[in-house]
Amino acid sequence: MPWLLATTVQEMWQAANMGFGLGLLLNQGAIDAIPPSLLARAEGGYLPKMISGEWTGTMNLTEPSAGSDLAQLKSRAVKTAITI
Repeated sequence: MPWLLATTVQEMWQAANMGFGLGLLLNQGAIDAIPPSLLARAEGGYLPKMISGEWTGTMNLTEPSAGSDLAQLKSRAVKTAITI
């Protein structure tokens, strides 16, 4: 959804259901964060799924004093057949 239209209805979404409203907002932010140099590659891969709402963007942060110490987590990359 274009920012101009989204801005006009986000207040209603936030008031009705904060989780739903934030999901849409995070998705818009993730799409806007894609560097212009990668847009051509993203258009054929994950970008259509993000725009359609099938996939969504996330916000990853840590708040050590609030009990979410992400430094304790471990992750690894696993190669899959998905190509972008």
